[in-house]
Amino acid sequence: MTYQYGQGFENDLKSLVKLVKKENSTDFDDTFLEHEIKKIIKYNKPNTNKKQIGTIGVDAGIVYVVDPCYIKGYPLIWDEEKWDEFVKAYYDGKNDQYAEMCGGVIFNTHHGDGSYPVMATFDDEGSIEKIEIDFTGGLDF
Repeated sequence: MTYQYGQGFENDLKSLVKLVKKENSTDFDDTFLEHEIKKIIKYNKPNTNKKQIGTIGVDAGIVYVVDPCYIKGYPLIWDEEKWDEFVKAYYDGKNDQYAEMCGGVIFNTHHGDGSYPVMATFDDEGSIEKIEIDFTGGLDF
């Protein structure tokens, strides 16, 4: 059964919590279950806090997401003479679509080089919760 967010969806989830509590012992800890239910509600609710925060330029057909403080510890990343070695290590890995490397995650774009929109989802306090890069139709340089 597929649900869309709405009052019926939320009520069904609350009924599920009650049923699980009833069917389990009186010392049942429902903290985890309630946390999971809240996540389901949150991620099925239509998002109005999403906006484009920029674009990412791609000139190698791959994107690398990493905390900048890790770059200095990996010459494969910052040393131009070792760049080919970094790319070769990625393509020689077990998966040709993505990999964890040098403290970050590297992955292919859908269409190779281009400029791709970066979207951010914000929580109610204005902090970024999620980043999304749309590789379905990049803009050529």
